[in-house]
Amino acid sequence: MIALMGVSVAFSAIIIVIALLVALALVLSAVTYNIDKLAESLKEIPSYSKISTLVRIVNASIYNVSPDGRVNLSITVNNYGSTRIWDFNHSQIIVDIVNNSRTLDSYLLKYRDNWSISNISNDGTVTPYSEGEPVYPGENMTIIAALKVPSSLYTSINGSAKLLFNEMDLIFIYANGARGEYRVMVNG
Repeated sequence: MIALMGVSVAFSAIIIVIALLVALALVLSAVTYNIDKLAESLKEIPSYSKISTLVRIVNASIYNVSPDGRVNLSITVNNYGSTRIWDFNHSQIIVDIVNNSRTLDSYLLKYRDNWSISNISNDGTVTPYSEGEPVYPGENMTIIAALKVPSSLYTSINGSAKLLFNEMDLIFIYANGARGEYRVMVNG
């Protein structure tokens, strides 16, 4: 009887060991599965780190100077990042008036007050801008801006104006801090 009792204890111990091994195998399987899923997720992170907002001014010019010192600018900004840009209410343009490498005056132009977007172009197709429309990667937006320079920076003769400085430095600053710069040479 004692021998039979020893055999039943041994079988019980074997059953418990087998149950523990099965439980351990299930836990390891679950941990391995989660590690694989984590590794897959980590592989996707580099694609998110490549998301960027990048802008540059590709062209700018003065297209009109009125006799009262109002200067009208056309500025082409290219979105060469990987995200669309749309938050123009929090974007601005800084204009520095420069003469002989010395800054004479600076202006902060705000969206809707001093500048607006006239059109969007992509691969040669130009479409009028609709308020609220984003500018997608690869697209250009044409900005029409205006500022009034003080009378010390221009002269008006016979209904036409002549600027008395030789360059304007333009800085377009998007809402998140992305920026593009351009220098416009003034023919005086």
